[in-house]
Amino acid sequence: INKRLLGKNIILFFPGKFLNELTNKYPIIEEAEIVRGLPSTVKITVKERRQLLVWCADKCFELDTRGQAYQEISRPSDKMVLNDRSNISGKIGDQLVPERFIDFYLKAIDELEKMNLKIIDSYIQDTTFKLVLKTSEGFEIIFDTSGSLNNQIDALKQIIEKNRSDIKEYVDLRVEGVGYIK
Repeated sequence: INKRLLGKNIILFFPGKFLNELTNKYPIIEEAEIVRGLPSTVKITVKERRQLLVWCADKCFELDTRGQAYQEISRPSDKMVLNDRSNISGKIGDQLVPERFIDFYLKAIDELEKMNLKIIDSYIQDTTFKLVLKTSEGFEIIFDTSGSLNNQIDALKQIIEKNRSDIKEYVDLRVEGVGYIK
């Protein structure tokens, strides 16, 4: 940035155009602000995107609060990733999942941790409406992300309380008011 601005006339400097170029070149920038201080000072304040989720298909991306891919990364071994088993290819700048999905996913993980269920894997297949979280106990929990998380968590609590020993493969919570176990 210094090299691009060094020696330029501050009056002829166009902050809007410069900010567009800056955010296009560095997608990790969520917001940027420029303040000109006469006679020769330019102050640039940058806010980086906050990683909320790592999404992996054929490539892995960090996603922000809007579900937008802003940085390609290698598959992390120390973080939970959301695996897209339909292998839809994406690129930086794409909105890979809706904001509502991000919110649902993060709240579901939190609620399951409160129930002392450790999640070791998560994936979607074909659609973001079907979210599957695999527990350390070996069974999967299948959520409908278009439905109420609170209702699905309440149903899961009742199922675990009454039928925990019967759960071998999964608990399917996609039908409102009903939970299926296998």
